[in-house]
Order: sequence, then structure tokens, then C-alpha cells
Amino acid sequence: MNNAEQVEQLIRDLSEINARELDLWLKYQAFTWQWWFSITISILPWVAWFIWRKKDSTWRLLTVGFFIMIVSAYLDLLGQIFNLWYYPIKTIPTIPPFLPWDFAILPIVTMFFIQINPKLNPFIKAAVYSLSGAFVFQPFMIWIGLYTEVNWRHIYSVPILFAMYMISHLIFYRKSYEGFA
Repeated sequence: MNNAEQVEQLIRDLSEINARELDLWLKYQAFTWQWWFSITISILPWVAWFIWRKKDSTWRLLTVGFFIMIVSAYLDLLGQIFNLWYYPIKTIPTIPPFLPWDFAILPIVTMFFIQINPKLNPFIKAAVYSLSGAFVFQPFMIWIGLYTEVNWRHIYSVPILFAMYMISHLIFYRKSYEGFA
């Protein structure tokens, strides 16, 4: 079999797997309490952020939020591709990353950490952010059945979350945004 035939077969296999996954989602995942919880934690943090954000910092906060979304969704996708973890309940079956974590929890928590107590050392904030993400939120998500670690340990998340927060801090406090337009 040549390369083109192998690619075509792979696409057919992926299409079949996607159809099976959609069927599984419709039968066993959609509208469960975990699914409703996922929907809730996808929406409520944004409502809270909209109400309690520092209005004069909205665009800089959103820049940080979008950075976190892009990075976390990409890392989440890699983690699933390399069988490091998976999500037993998907919010939307056609989106591989875990929507509430990548597009609500992480960006909103990051934006709140940045705007709360701005004079506090960012290394302290990054430490609290990364340790609570790895040792509070991840175990909680495992406990309620929304996240399963395969070849991953909570401690591995600490330096990643720490770096994500520190880069977010640098993005937010950048002196000038000239050249970004």
C-alpha cells in the first residue's frame, strides 16, 4: 500500500472512530449530571469575570485569557494524543480538549489572579496557581469523573501551570502593545 492509500485508510478509520464516539456521547454522556456540571463551569466563570473584572483592564485581561486558552487547548490535545490523560465525559463531542478547563476555568482563574492583589510577588501567585491547579482542581475533576490520568501525575502539571501564569503576568504587565496591532 502506498502513502496515499495509507492516508485514505487512516481517514476512513478516524471517521469510523468519530462516528462511534458521537454515538457513545449521545447514549451515555450527553445530559448526565457531569455533562450539566461541565456546561455550568463553562459559563458561570465567564459571567463572574464579566461582572468582577477590572473594566479598565478588559483588553489586557482578555489577551491573557486568549493566550491561556490557546496554550492549554494545545497542551490538552497533545496530552490526549500521547495517552497521558483523557476525559470520560465530553462537553462537546467534536472538540477534543476539555472545554470547561481550557476555555473557562484556566483563563478565568488566571485573569482573576492577575487582577487580585497586583502588588503581590508574581512568583507567589504562580506557585499558588500551579499548586492549586495540580493538587486541588485536577484531583477534584478525577473524583467527579471528568478527568482520568493515564501516564500523567499531578506534579507534572506544576511547572507547566507555573510557566503559563508567569508568561501571562508578563503579557499583562507589558509596558507597550505597539507592534501587536
